[in-house]
Amino acid sequence: MRLLDEKNFSEEMQDYVESCFDAWGRESYYTREMGKKIFCLSLHKKEAKGIILISHGFCESAEKYKELAWYFYQAGFTVYIPEHCGHGRSYRLTKDPSKVHIDNFWRYVKDLSFIADRAAEENPGLPMFIFGHSMGGAIAAVTLAENPGRFQKGILNAPMILHRTGYIPPVLAYLASFLMCSMGRGEEYALGQHGFRDEETFEKSSCLSRARFDYYYEKRRRVSEFQNNGASYQWGLEAYRMSREILARSWKKIDIPVALFQAQMDTLVYPRPQERFIRRLPQGKLIRVPGAKHEIYRCGNNILRPYLNKVLEFYSREQRAKRACSHVHLATAARVFDS
Repeated sequence: MRLLDEKNFSEEMQDYVESCFDAWGRESYYTREMGKKIFCLSLHKKEAKGIILISHGFCESAEKYKELAWYFYQAGFTVYIPEHCGHGRSYRLTKDPSKVHIDNFWRYVKDLSFIADRAAEENPGLPMFIFGHSMGGAIAAVTLAENPGRFQKGILNAPMILHRTGYIPPVLAYLASFLMCSMGRGEEYALGQHGFRDEETFEKSSCLSRARFDYYYEKRRRVSEFQNNGASYQWGLEAYRMSREILARSWKKIDIPVALFQAQMDTLVYPRPQERFIRRLPQGKLIRVPGAKHEIYRCGNNILRPYLNKVLEFYSREQRAKRACSHVHLATAARVFDS
């Protein structure tokens, strides 16, 4: 597969990706609850071989996934990218456009499941796959557990099975969030969190491609809907509850092939909970990505090329018998591909 040239990235994004979305893309709003519209960007392939539902990460938007969606489209898939509550152009539970706030993590799961059902209705007969990154990976994991038979396979990309909380241990961060929510202050920015200040730099980001960072960050600067930046105490509490759900119950309900891509230089999520989760799945596979930061899908082409090859190979390979997959599971858990 041909990747966009990082030296001419902006021009090629316009010439190939944006033009493809202009021709075959669609912007839609879906309503699961009265007055709460879910924005969804989709890219429709004629005679598609399947649907890939992308579940984006914390403080992200569908706009950030256009390049990845274009690669999926080139590989023969129709792609849906809904924006989670409090993100992008979807509905919000707070007036502050920079704040990510949620009342209950099940809201994310129900919204994503709802969009999956709509995508299936609009594309009858096509198999459906899921791709979840970071927070979206955690949401995807629970969504897989709660929707047996809906998805054929799933990829969890640097999933937020348990997120790092800076210098504060996760349990203490949870207790602080619980206390603040108990005091009726759950909608306030959590300690250390704040609104968009236009201070993000490539060097401190989780992206390894300056061209990709600059392209999306310029959109963040211009469009207020893309300026999500900080979490509320309630979000922190719900993120911890979602982690407990995944490790305590969700893994028991997932019996389809799932690949978890783990970034070697990830500073945002813990690796051991990821490994504990994926090794419990009967058809789970852990793939470590050397040299990658958290946003594996936005690395430089030297890492992105073998990564995308693995992703597309996983989606395209025919499903084997469960028993056969369980035998190769532990052997493949430590599999590493060269960058």
